[in-house]
Amino acid sequence: MPRRGPRTPQGSSPSTGSKDFVPTTHRPEGITPPQPVTETDNERQRMDLLATTLSMKYRTRIGTWNVLTLAQQGKLAQLAREAVRLKVEILGLCEVRWPNYGEQRLLTGQVLLYSGPQGENAPRERGVGILLSSQAHAALLRWNPVSDRIIVARFRTRARNLTLVQCYAPTDVSDLPVKEGFYSELDSVLRKVPKGDIVILQGDFNAKLGSDNTDYERIMGRHCAGEMSENGELLAEACVNNDLAIGGSLFPHKLSHKVTWVSRDGHTENQIDHICISRKWRRSLLDVRNKRSADIASDHHLLIAEVRLRVARVNRKQEKVGKRFNTRRLESSEVREAFSQNLRSRVSTLPAMDSVEQQWNGIKTAFIETGESVLGVLRTKRKCWISDETWEKVVERKEAKARVNNARTRSAKAVAQQRYEELQKDVKKSCRRDRRAWTNNLAKEGEKAAANGDMRLLYDISRRLSGAPVNCKRPLKDKTGNLLTNPEDQLKRWFEHFEQLLQAPQIINNQTPQGSGSGVRRINRVNTRPPSLDEVRLSILSMKSGKAPGIDRISSEMLKTDIDTSAQLLHRLFATIWETATFPSDWLQGILVKVPKKGDPTVCDNWRGIMLLCTALKVLCKVILGRIQEKIDNTLRRQQAGFRAGRSCVDHIATLRVILEQVSEFHESLHMVFVDYEKAFDRIDHGNLWDALRRKGVPENLVGLIKAQYDSFVCRVLHDGVLSDPIRVVAGAGVHLVSAALSHLICRQADDLSSRSGAAGLKINVGKTKSLSVNAPASSFTVAGQVVENVETFQYLGSQITSDGGAKTDVQTRIRKARGAFACLRGVWRSPHLSLRTKLRIFNSNVKSVLLYACETWCPSSDTIRRLQTFVNRCLRNIIRAWWPHNWISNRDLHVKCDQRPIELEIRERKWRWIGHTLRKPADEICREALDWNPQGARRRGRPRGTWRRSLFEEVGTVDSSLSWPQVRAMAGNRQRWKSFVSALFSSMEGQDTT
Repeated sequence: MPRRGPRTPQGSSPSTGSKDFVPTTHRPEGITPPQPVTETDNERQRMDLLATTLSMKYRTRIGTWNVLTLAQQGKLAQLAREAVRLKVEILGLCEVRWPNYGEQRLLTGQVLLYSGPQGENAPRERGVGILLSSQAHAALLRWNPVSDRIIVARFRTRARNLTLVQCYAPTDVSDLPVKEGFYSELDSVLRKVPKGDIVILQGDFNAKLGSDNTDYERIMGRHCAGEMSENGELLAEACVNNDLAIGGSLFPHKLSHKVTWVSRDGHTENQIDHICISRKWRRSLLDVRNKRSADIASDHHLLIAEVRLRVARVNRKQEKVGKRFNTRRLESSEVREAFSQNLRSRVSTLPAMDSVEQQWNGIKTAFIETGESVLGVLRTKRKCWISDETWEKVVERKEAKARVNNARTRSAKAVAQQRYEELQKDVKKSCRRDRRAWTNNLAKEGEKAAANGDMRLLYDISRRLSGAPVNCKRPLKDKTGNLLTNPEDQLKRWFEHFEQLLQAPQIINNQTPQGSGSGVRRINRVNTRPPSLDEVRLSILSMKSGKAPGIDRISSEMLKTDIDTSAQLLHRLFATIWETATFPSDWLQGILVKVPKKGDPTVCDNWRGIMLLCTALKVLCKVILGRIQEKIDNTLRRQQAGFRAGRSCVDHIATLRVILEQVSEFHESLHMVFVDYEKAFDRIDHGNLWDALRRKGVPENLVGLIKAQYDSFVCRVLHDGVLSDPIRVVAGAGVHLVSAALSHLICRQADDLSSRSGAAGLKINVGKTKSLSVNAPASSFTVAGQVVENVETFQYLGSQITSDGGAKTDVQTRIRKARGAFACLRGVWRSPHLSLRTKLRIFNSNVKSVLLYACETWCPSSDTIRRLQTFVNRCLRNIIRAWWPHNWISNRDLHVKCDQRPIELEIRERKWRWIGHTLRKPADEICREALDWNPQGARRRGRPRGTWRRSLFEEVGTVDSSLSWPQVRAMAGNRQRWKSFVSALFSSMEGQDTT
């Protein structure tokens, strides 16, 4: 049957000029006729003109619903299905009960905007949201999470822009200051709405308006239920002040179609949810009534307004990055063979080409077409975890609600309500059961991945099992702290942020940090010939798999599938590049992907950029880097440790702890400054890089190749699958693979940090730069006019460093972080479908690695060992569900069952493994010198305190008391003798039970 047309005023058409604007064409019997609303002739003519701009065939449904909570499992999926069934384009929600604010895309394509209490420990109460259809989301201009009671969204329509304000007002029993504060905030929001916008104010106002519209004839009719309450007066005053008409009061309906809240016993019904619209646009409001058939186990009915509007898609100029190929299919030998044959057939038809761009386009086309025909693109669409059985229960519950609504007597209503509540419990149980089944199936996939050695997939599944939010994002803040919710505004902000970050640094006094280069060790005998076929082949094979491709969409797996064909193609291309010193345009364009750091995710500075480059460019960079890296590494100072082979964070942490312990024991003074550079890898001046290379003796043609990559390189920020405009990269060493070696050259002679760093384009971050003093008054000095803070504890390379060199504070921090890591994987430990072996593998890699980070540098006391072992035992008992008194087992049996060793033995093994590695280093290495270093001064009287170095001597004595430290040092040079010594050291602990 055709849909009924819009209701029209009694005795007139929409353009007759009647002053009674209330639709009454299909008024049911017994309904009081609406009272006229006073208007001037000019107002009437203006409204009629606006009404003619809206086509009568376009009707949009906008609704509001108090859902009680969306924290229950399956509740959001049920809500989304009801919105689709009833064709509600924009659905406002109250009592969402989600913390913070954000935007989440559902599997159905709908988008949920939500705003709740702020803070990690905020109570899960109140909260508002807006559920948008895909069409409404395409028309979304911007939105604003004002508070946990108000959220605002602005849409584009065919007539005017529409501003929707969704509210959840305080209840009648709330204190008056709370109510006044809410309406004061609401008035402030409504005043900020752009002039000319259609305003819709809706939500759960907990306000009864009644049928008496005395003094409010301008903004309401006489078709509300009940009598006006205190909250009703506040709502009416707000509508008067903002020229809003209350939609529910304008349309005559049965009482059952008016009420929006029903008490649990069914005896009390109220109309407390309302939809209001700009008074001059009330002609576009066709009807307002509840939909009692909608059901998500809430005591509120869905309230829907039909509006003669149509949302319009916002035209956005977007350039999206191509979809990645499904390289997982290459694990099959048949697919690999098909890929190779297809690629060879396409390559065989490539014509001979001279220019670099033409050669590369031919290679790229061959790989892209082969990938499209053989691999296909990667699809990540996931199915809803709710089963068909549960959906059948939801339908049964909906039918039970209909029986509650249609019951004629109280006794019948009570019986129907009891049945409804029973079915609601069944739906909740079924949802929990489905969620467990989904978790178990996911765990089976993880177990299969573990059996196949696919650790990447295993840890991706463990992250999903941990309950990490999926497809959920937060708005962004501009420089002044205002929220940006429009995708275009966010992309512009990211463009602005990275453009400023990668701009040319301000060089102080045009000074060159390297000086004349006298005394700089130079390299020689660098191969300058074009790359050989073997070099290209080895570079391709050394590429890591599973990495995201660049803008060309060609991954390393695609190159390695047919290594001979790929090497020959790139070999010819590299030879041409070597001769012309020019690169394909694709190679000079990177995709900047954002990765969150610590802190507020709405602030751009709390994100770091990862550059995605063309895989073929990375192959060429590996060839160049392989020719110069080892030679340059041999010329660097031994103090330079970053990104160099054979040097680790533990080396520096141990060295610093030993120095602090010795200084504290010999009562010597020490001042340390931990300098932090602001965006160091993004601020290095390129000119200094080329000067450093030349002083090092790198041949000019290699310098020219590297320089050509940097000089013309641009990047584009990827945000929500859309690429920004190109950003010229004029500073920074983090663009290409060769930057790891080049960055050391800049730092080599930056002795005078304040001036030399500025000359290199680097800026000291005074806020993160700290000083630490030992046995001396706190030092006080300034950098760039700002005072550097003196601290007692500093986090150095992830480890807590204190003035006495002790590890007690660091151990407490590690336990706290490991406890958080363990709690995040609660879904993994509870899964019955993950084997104990897989759980322990995840425990060792995700939890134990956090707990024992840098434990080689600890000198743990018996109390510290007890704390660590207690934490590990508690985690293991949680994993195997062994609790006292029913499933209790001893610690020894627990360790045997879980294949774990006592924590003290594990710390000792790691420490001595590191000591053997350190003692085999050259004698002038700093970490080795620290093992024998003693400061000038005298030790205090009394028993010497326990130190890390003294614990070494004590542990050596457990094996052979006659062994001296020089003998141990000499023993480390013989690996076989060292293994025997360490084995004897560990056997001395066997038989000890750590509880």
